[in-house]
Amino acid sequence: MIKVVAGMTIAPDKIDAAMDIVNELIAATVKEAGCIGYNFCKATDSEDAYAFIESWQDQAALDAHMASEHFGRLLPALGAYSTGEPQIAVYSVLV
Repeated sequence: MIKVVAGMTIAPDKIDAAMDIVNELIAATVKEAGCIGYNFCKATDSEDAYAFIESWQDQAALDAHMASEHFGRLLPALGAYSTGEPQIAVYSVLV
């Protein structure tokens, strides 16, 4: 299993507009083969820190997600609301 933590910052006054894109991205992504979980989370200690926490069956499923039409279309739209560079970490589950 592959886990992804994709962190980003979004200004508090932009989060409502960003959530429209987030909701569309999640709705499409959870239908993908190999998607085990796909959540958008807010840091408990920050006004503007968010992350997608993702679980994928394997690297091939993650690669297919990253090549999907909705990912290619919606990620740049979401990036327009980001106030910094995304921080992405990919993990292979051991236990």
